[in-house]
Amino acid sequence: MNLRPSHRVLAGAAMIALATQAQAAQARIGYICPELNKATGELSVRVDSGCTSSSARLISQDLALKVDQSTASIHVTGDMKFGGGMIQTADCMGRQDVTLSAEGIKPRRYTLTYEGQYLATLDMMEQAKPDKCLSPTYRHFKDSDLAMRSSFKVWNADPVEGWNEWRGDSVYDALSPVLDSHPEGMEGRASAEITVEKKRWRREPGYRTPVINTDPFIAVTITQHGYLDDSVSGGRFFAEMRQDENGKWMVAGLWSQNMCARGDKAGQWTGERCP
Repeated sequence: MNLRPSHRVLAGAAMIALATQAQAAQARIGYICPELNKATGELSVRVDSGCTSSSARLISQDLALKVDQSTASIHVTGDMKFGGGMIQTADCMGRQDVTLSAEGIKPRRYTLTYEGQYLATLDMMEQAKPDKCLSPTYRHFKDSDLAMRSSFKVWNADPVEGWNEWRGDSVYDALSPVLDSHPEGMEGRASAEITVEKKRWRREPGYRTPVINTDPFIAVTITQHGYLDDSVSGGRFFAEMRQDENGKWMVAGLWSQNMCARGDKAGQWTGERCP
């Protein structure tokens, strides 16, 4: 293709613009890796750029570490700026890291934030460092932080009429129709266990129900025993709790199982009716 002079000028300007963009500083924080030396009380926080091209060079960094022991919190701020090439490529030869440190740190449960973004709670009483480095870009969740929808295929997904209309000022208020119904009286040996955890649905490729909302939610598990019923001795519920536009807690999902008291399913959890 032949370009007229004016076209050549425009093409040359476009190439210069692209080159300038490639040289422009690009910010990049890949991973944050804290570690506490319990013997000396020194906290080391390694901040890693992640995979960076060998053609990129570190221009500047303004990383800073602040530890507030009165609130048991660790704050990392600042960034690394690169120039001279694309940041993320296969060679990773330009990878950079900066280690920040603080002294006199006591073993506690600390919250870790980057630029005000919550990353994790670190139990530095039990272990010196987390199992994995934390990423402000790619959040890593432990298996215990994830819930699998396929686990509830054998549960009853519509156990109580009108459950999706339950609302309350607290999680417990919203679930009062379940909590207030137990125990039924002074007879028997009634008991109940409640766990409240922050979870996120795990994506499961191929599972027939697509995961639409992957935002974190409050998971409430309620296990009750000692029902005054000849066929059902107990029940358990799993509730997905979220807040509506007015700040009220709502039940976004509710699953249940019964523990049968007799028949071939006695002592077993089932999503079906007990004999």
